[in-house]
Amino acid sequence: MAKEFSGQGFMKAAVKSLLVFGFDDLGLNRQVIRANPKNKASNCIAESLGFSFEGVEREAEKLYDHFSDVNAWSLLKVDKKIRS
Repeated sequence: MAKEFSGQGFMKAAVKSLLVFGFDDLGLNRQVIRANPKNKASNCIAESLGFSFEGVEREAEKLYDHFSDVNAWSLLKVDKKIRS
């Protein structure tokens, strides 16, 4: 997301819409957010929406010329009370 739009709640609203679509329309049981540990904004969105932190996937993605860790977050349909 462009810096000038950061911090205005657009990404959180988009993720909430995708959660509703995934659980209600697609019948998913589990949805996941994977974010670089240094990406504080993405990790904050996951936490603020009620996702459970599952752990760090070590060197799970290639980022430019090196491998990087990834934080794994999940939300189950039974946990679906999506926080605002």
